[in-house]
Amino acid sequence: VHLPALVREMAPLAVSATGHEATLNYDLGEDVAPVDGDAVQLRQVVLNLVTNAAQAVRERGGTIDVRIRGVGLQHAEEVADGGPLPPGHYVTLEVTDDGCGMDRETLSRVFDPFYTTKVGGRGLGLAAVHGIVRSHHGGLQIRSAPGAGTRIAVLLPEDGDAASTAPP
Repeated sequence: VHLPALVREMAPLAVSATGHEATLNYDLGEDVAPVDGDAVQLRQVVLNLVTNAAQAVRERGGTIDVRIRGVGLQHAEEVADGGPLPPGHYVTLEVTDDGCGMDRETLSRVFDPFYTTKVGGRGLGLAAVHGIVRSHHGGLQIRSAPGAGTRIAVLLPEDGDAASTAPP
């Protein structure tokens, strides 16, 4: 799966998910290698992250940035659920918002499938993202603070077999 193409394809759906309260910006590194993954599940990851970011900026409006880059890890890298990612080449999908942010307690329960801070919410979004990313042998990094927004980075290993066939 070439993530920049997948995100570009989903742009109209992402805009409808964010509503009029958010400005959605893209910085899609077109030169990244493909990842070995299920496109349907990876679409769900993108949609859940953008929807969560939109909910975070809904009160006062804001900006959501979606960025894709290739990254090489020289050493094992800690991820949000405590397990390290081994060194190697990864494609990073970052979704950053300038919304309300999360406190430490919320961050500690972010993958709990039935914990939510939203009225009428179910809390399944990030739990699903976590499960999908881990099933793709990737990891998540989360940085957030109250009033300072949230940055969630999904790191997925490059598909070594397909790296030479990535679209230009």
